[in-house]
Amino acid sequence: MTVLDDDRPQRRWDPGVRYRPSVLAGLPKRDAASTAPDHLPDHLPDHLFRGPARRTAVFDRSVWRTRDASPARRGAGDALAGALERYRAGALDTSGLVRAVGRALAS
Repeated sequence: MTVLDDDRPQRRWDPGVRYRPSVLAGLPKRDAASTAPDHLPDHLPDHLFRGPARRTAVFDRSVWRTRDASPARRGAGDALAGALERYRAGALDTSGLVRAVGRALAS
């Protein structure tokens, strides 16, 4: 008897057979309004929050001030100060700030 002459139905590969059914599938449906929290916090505990207030506090240090720098380093300091202002305004993301610092230090 060859494979073509076999009267048994072909078993097809079923990728879902190896997975258990969802435990949540048997639970009754609930509406979204009953499960929504009443008040969401501004930021979740133990999660980093980045905003204009945090950005300002991080960079208010003497190392970022260019008026005390030597004339040779003042050009790099001006570039850093410009990037910092764009970062504070939200026009530059963290990766852009890192690239600007790298370019200023390489010059």
